[in-house]
Amino acid sequence: MRSVLFLIVLAVALAILQMAYTAVQIAAYARYLPPKLGSARYLAAGSNTGTLDLPAQLLRFEACGAVVFELAPDAIDAVRRDGLAFLEEATQGAAPSLRYAPWRRTPAPKEWYGDGAVASSFHCANLGRSFRRMIGEGGRGPGGFYTTMADGQLFLLPDEGILAVTYQ
Repeated sequence: MRSVLFLIVLAVALAILQMAYTAVQIAAYARYLPPKLGSARYLAAGSNTGTLDLPAQLLRFEACGAVVFELAPDAIDAVRRDGLAFLEEATQGAAPSLRYAPWRRTPAPKEWYGDGAVASSFHCANLGRSFRRMIGEGGRGPGGFYTTMADGQLFLLPDEGILAVTYQ
């Protein structure tokens, strides 16, 4: 009976630790978001470091991957209405070190795909076919926006309602 109780307590403790780690990881990913875009809901993330992604980022180890957020409807409306004018002031992430180049309209540079940086990030992220297709097609077609940072790209795709970060 004691061993069963021990296993139950252990399972609950591990579940709580996993939830806490996930919350910290999501908060770390949210630092990529320019505050001008308002709140966004975390959808998915993946990295070549797996569950070590957050420690790798904090310790500045090399990592690559992608993070996908669902944008709030008011941000999507503002981007659709004002386009690049709205994004002019969205060139700073929540973390002071995350500065972005001026936003541009998609399509993104062709060399980012195939064997390029975005394709590499998708490979590391292992997000699944639907996210890869959504971000890949959205970034290569009209109607979206993109910007770059020192080691990655941001895609704002209003029709899909998402902001995707790819990093390498």
